[in-house]
Amino acid sequence: MEEVHAAVFQLGALKAPSPYGFNGIFYQQSWDILKFDLFQLVQNFFHTGTLDPHLNQTHISLIPKVKNPEIISQFRPISLCNFSYKIISKILANRLKKWLPIIIEPEQSTFVQGKQIQDNIFIVQEVLHQLHITKRKKKYQAILKLDMQKAYDRIEWDFLQNCMLKMGFCAKWVSLTMQCISMVSFSVKINGEPTPFFSSSRGLRQGDPLSPYLFILISNVLTWLMKKAIAEGNIKGIQLNKFCPTLSHLLFADDVIFFLDGTIVECQNLAHILNQYYYASGQAVNLNKS
Repeated sequence: MEEVHAAVFQLGALKAPSPYGFNGIFYQQSWDILKFDLFQLVQNFFHTGTLDPHLNQTHISLIPKVKNPEIISQFRPISLCNFSYKIISKILANRLKKWLPIIIEPEQSTFVQGKQIQDNIFIVQEVLHQLHITKRKKKYQAILKLDMQKAYDRIEWDFLQNCMLKMGFCAKWVSLTMQCISMVSFSVKINGEPTPFFSSSRGLRQGDPLSPYLFILISNVLTWLMKKAIAEGNIKGIQLNKFCPTLSHLLFADDVIFFLDGTIVECQNLAHILNQYYYASGQAVNLNKS
């Protein structure tokens, strides 16, 4: 019951309502009336491992990124999940985030307890400063900033499932998580009116409390590929002095900065690593923002 109570009051009270019209403030102000029904709902999910499809019906609100959008890529799709579902998702997220500092590699600076995105920003500033003041004659180094295209929307579910199993999550936990992300039906709101519901075959929802944590689990794979390449000598990265560790990349959720030795061979090796990662995970580079 304590977990359910914490989830209800951690979620935003005045955020956009779900398909059924109830947002957080209704649940919070009616907690004493609803708490046993909500507890039974959550407990039933954890015991049976199945989620009612109606509970996971989601409206998509298209938020314009530019003043006069003309194409679909100029909208940001935000998922308006059912609040009862978000309670379940928030409980899963609260249980997962305790373990992220142990699981997630230090190159990732977002969504991990005890870390802030500014940590990696300071490191990048130091590297840029060092490169600017260093006089180069024959040896050059490079910094590459990549942005992932529709990063959440492109995640392949089978890749996520296999990643969690490989990391050591138990089969029941993986099953509960996959129920949350795969048993979804969407309805796009156009001019305030919802369209008929349809199903999806991949992707994570922006608006689901669990999504950010699942995304950084997947980005962990890119870090492992880079560390393997460094161990094999295929990527040299940047070492500011003999006392500093080798820097190969830093992650900012769906953005990544690579530090490279300025040779064609190293660039080709990085391209090979990225192609492996993109092919498996479903990710793709947004060249316009890179």
